Amino acid sequence: MLQTSMLEKKAHSVAENVLNELLSIELDLAPGEPDEEWHPTLQRGVFEQSFTLWHPFGELHFKRNEAGVIIAFSDPSRLNPDPPSAPQPLTSEDALIIAGTTGLLGSGAQVESLSPVPGNLVQARIDIHGDGSHVLDFILNPSERHVAASAPTEDK
Repeated sequence: MLQTSMLEKKAHSVAENVLNELLSIELDLAPGEPDEEWHPTLQRGVFEQSFTLWHPFGELHFKRNEAGVIIAFSDPSRLNPDPPSAPQPLTSEDALIIAGTTGLLGSGAQVESLSPVPGNLVQARIDIHGDGSHVLDFILNPSERHVAASAPTEDK
């Protein structure tokens, strides 16, 4: 049986190869604690290695309310991608999925409008609870499927 250090190196190599085949973005792999145990049914040792994936990012801008709660953010590198993103259509369902990655949407969230903005981005106005009580504007990049910015809607 291979030593744990050799298994860790092999797991890291396999994980990097799989990520490179699946994704075209730069990610850092941080290994978790390995787990090695004897499996009585399989009659062999089983090695498990978890990884945390980190995507490097630059400057982020946040706006807080009087209570110190973050109410808006923007990522300048995503607002002005270089090179610019290719134009992609965006459905309301896609907008909810992408905006949902922020953790700000409730289960009844509804898209009120989708509007193109410069840089092949889309502004999605979303009622985050579906009851009209709280509406946010999200700037989404449909081709990269990420949120570039979010803020409370100014005209509500």
